[in-house]
Amino acid sequence: MVHGYTAVPVLNDQEQYIESVTDGEFLRHLFVCRTTVLKVQERYRPASIVRRDFCPALQIDADFGQVVTSMLNQNSVPIVDGQNALCRILTGKRLIEFLAQARDKKE
Repeated sequence: MVHGYTAVPVLNDQEQYIESVTDGEFLRHLFVCRTTVLKVQERYRPASIVRRDFCPALQIDADFGQVVTSMLNQNSVPIVDGQNALCRILTGKRLIEFLAQARDKKE
């Protein structure tokens, strides 16, 4: 993979987080449609392809326990604000870096 992403966030017209869509979901969609013709694919919206339970977001004020629990169940955690606008995507790598920095400060 050139870009390094396996999932990307999908936002609605108000720029609120809906869910994340994976490369596998796009492949599954192509299999079901049985065509890769661009004009046909342009009729579909990413929001119609996503699994609604795949990558639930956490609120920006989530506690550390919620973050850890979410990270145990998914590779990344979208973080949203009070209006459900996407603020950041927290990755496992970033969480480990944070924990390592916290440990180093203690020592």
